[in-house]
Order: sequence, then C-alpha cells, then structure tokens
Amino acid sequence: MNRNAFRPGVGVLGAGRWGTTLAQLAARQGSPVVLWSEDGEVDPTAELPAERVRTTRELLDVANNCELVLLAVPAARLRGLCRSLGDVLDGAHLLVHAVRGLDPHSGALPQRVMAEETAVLRTGALLGAALVDELRAGRPNAAVIASRFQEVQQATADALHGPVLHLKPERDQVGVEMAAAAASALALALGIADGLGFGPAARAGLVANAAAELASAVVAAGGEAHSAYGFAGLGFLLVEREADSRDMQAGRLLARGKTISEIKATLGNIDGADAAAVVAKLCKAKGVETPILRGLADVLAGQVDLATAVASYIR
Repeated sequence: MNRNAFRPGVGVLGAGRWGTTLAQLAARQGSPVVLWSEDGEVDPTAELPAERVRTTRELLDVANNCELVLLAVPAARLRGLCRSLGDVLDGAHLLVHAVRGLDPHSGALPQRVMAEETAVLRTGALLGAALVDELRAGRPNAAVIASRFQEVQQATADALHGPVLHLKPERDQVGVEMAAAAASALALALGIADGLGFGPAARAGLVANAAAELASAVVAAGGEAHSAYGFAGLGFLLVEREADSRDMQAGRLLARGKTISEIKATLGNIDGADAAAVVAKLCKAKGVETPILRGLADVLAGQVDLATAVASYIR
C-alpha cells in the first residue's frame, strides 16, 4: 500500500510562530495540512494558503487525516499534549517533534516522553539551525531529521525538504535532542558574556568551551559526540548568537541584574533557562564536568552570584 494512501495530510500541532511556519512549508511542498490549536488561535503573522491548510481544535481530526504528525509546542507542554495524543494515535502514525528542550519535571528527552505517553513507536526529532523569520522570507535554513526509522526520515523530508529548508537525515535521536537542549542553555551563557562586556578573545574561549560541553552533555545522555557539532548543536548555538535570540537577550538581562522571572515576564518562555538546570543535573549524575552549564544553573537557582559563576566560564 502507498504510504500516504489512507492518511494523506500532514498534521501540525501548535499554531504559534514555529508551528505555522512548518505548516506553511508543508503546504508549499504540496501537502494538505491540518493545523491544530488547542484554543483555536493561530499566529496572526502567518501567511497560510487556505486551499492547503485548514485549522482544527480536535486531535482526533488530525489523527484521522494525517499519517505524519509534527509537534511544535514548548517543552513544558509536550507531556500533556502527548498524553492526550495517546487516546487518538496508534502504531500507524509517524510522530516527529520540533521541541528544543527536556521535560522540566523529569528531565526526560522528548522521545522518551512520546514513548511513555503514546503508542507510536516510529518517532523522530526535527531540530537545527533554522529560524522562523528566515524560513518565512524564503532564505535557506538547515535542520536534522533524527530517527532510527527511515520511513520517518523520508516522510518528514517529503513534507518539508526543499530550497528553503534543507533536511539532513540522522539516526542519533538521543544526541540530537540533547544537543539542541544544551545549545539553548549555552546561548544564555553567551548572552551573559555579551552583557558583561567580554572581549573577542574571551568570547572565542567561551564558544570553544561551550562546544566541548555540548559534546559532554550529548555523551552523558547516551548520544554520539558528533551530534554536538551538527545543525542541532553547535550550528544552532551559532544561529542563536547571530540572530540575537531570546536566549541571548535573556543572558544580557541576567548580566544587568534582572531575575529570570522578571525576564520571562518581558520576553516570554526562555528555552535556555528551562534546559540549563535539567542538563546540568544530568551531567552531574553521570560524573561529567560542565562548568558553564553548572554555573548557569546555579545562577538561575539563586545559589551563587553571577561573578562567581562566570569565573568558571573560561578555564
């Protein structure tokens, strides 16, 4: 049977900037898209072709019409959404997340959350050096589709791969997921360095140490070190810096004495702040030294002052 014979559409769960951009890309590639939003709200800045994208508030609607389901929600919302998906998805579906972070309560990688809460076995991770504004402007971006299952890689590439988003297949889903989470946290550290006025040499040293900690975190999670240096790891970290991401902005505000609560009230969710403590805790449990991540986690928890933590950044 043709792979898309009975579920021809692509489901996108999450109608914020990232979810609507994925929906837009899939529509451009020719797929009918079912875009789910829990409250019915859709990012008003998105340009969605009405002939190919329809919205719904029903997860069963997505399940009945889409074989490939893409998750584009914050890490903190992933478990709750997957728990609801457990009632409607089955082994015939392909479930791919685009979540940069870990479960904030258990520290679990997204693939573990999906496995615990749904019956879907064929899962994947779509992560990398891609930005909403760049994708919407039609400029080239790159990402990884990480999965042990070739059909997941192929279905995601069929839906999204093109001149705007280049997808590289990768089997190390664990490593890719951890690399993306750690990169978000380390971007926060780079922002702190900017806010403190680090010079070019000190910033270069920090990036070099951050790259090493990316690899350490990936290996501690059970992934392969090379994933730390790909699109989802070092590539994403450099994109965060070049694009002056919210993680970078939050880091500069931390350097100016703002608390993370005050920063979130202004900027919204900060992926790096949520990931820092979880990644640092995992590395410590595995006996892996990650001074930048540990210092950042301690600062966010109010356990040490910024000056003390920064002393371990360049070693």
